[in-house]
Amino acid sequence: AVSDVVPNRVMQRSKHGFTVPIGRWFREGHDGIEAWLTEGKVAAAPYLPVDDVFEMLSAHRRGDADHQMRLWKVLSYVTWYHTHIQDR
Repeated sequence: AVSDVVPNRVMQRSKHGFTVPIGRWFREGHDGIEAWLTEGKVAAAPYLPVDDVFEMLSAHRRGDADHQMRLWKVLSYVTWYHTHIQDR
């Protein structure tokens, strides 16, 4: 369907994935992250120590540690909680 616009070398190569730059998004800021990782939303989600979450985010932004996977899990949990539990 796209052979007339996509070069043959691209059509014939094997599949390969791509990475999502979540580490950079947490480090440099991203509108979606800033909207969900607020003190109020994190505090409202059970089982999350607010001070620890924001210290982890600060350390990641300073480059002192790589917390991208933990922060992604926190973001996913906070988003899920407010979408499916709290704000229903």
